[in-house]
Amino acid sequence: QSAFLSDSTKNFKGNFLLLLNAENSEDVYLIAVVRLDSEQNTMNIAFLNKNVTCKAGDISGTLTQHYNKGGAKQLMWAVGEYTGISIERYLVGDEDSFQKFCDLLGDMHMNIPERVSHSYEGLGYIIEKGEQNLTPSMFLRYFLYLCSKDLSESISNIMVLMGMEAFSAEDEDTLQKNLDTFGKYFDTNISAVDLGRYKGAICRMASRENPVSVTIETGFDKFKE
Repeated sequence: QSAFLSDSTKNFKGNFLLLLNAENSEDVYLIAVVRLDSEQNTMNIAFLNKNVTCKAGDISGTLTQHYNKGGAKQLMWAVGEYTGISIERYLVGDEDSFQKFCDLLGDMHMNIPERVSHSYEGLGYIIEKGEQNLTPSMFLRYFLYLCSKDLSESISNIMVLMGMEAFSAEDEDTLQKNLDTFGKYFDTNISAVDLGRYKGAICRMASRENPVSVTIETGFDKFKE
């Protein structure tokens, strides 16, 4: 039985696929396999090269091509074939999905390690170095910038920050509204039953008092252990 579906302990442990694709093209910004263990309070992230090739079923090609030809389920199959990792759930979104989730969270307080000068949809923008509040739209631009530069550590820090902002809420209604956004804005097979069953564990992992321990894997041998 899948660890995500077992309700014997109210803890969960399993792997899920995370993908952020471009809204108006067939490009992909980010593909990652995330292992969560709520009992150990750990999150391991393996970032994948979207251009690696593999075969899954009748489709051969890059991971991006697997997604474009067969959607999230085909990509999950391809990533499983490529990595040898059993993947149980997926969460897929585009810029619009990400933007709506960011809008829900509001401004994000961050310490930007270095000045960023980049462009988004043909328009240039600058984010200065130092502590500041980023609006949801600027937060999206910063996240996509990090993805374009393959800055794995910074991307993982952003993911943890978003989790803390979204799921450490003490107010039950706010927490439920944030959980509901997954099914509303993202393509996912994480069900409302999954989220409801493990709501307490999700809150514990998002706690600011006992933050989740994050490991970034550069290869898959250790990740498989």
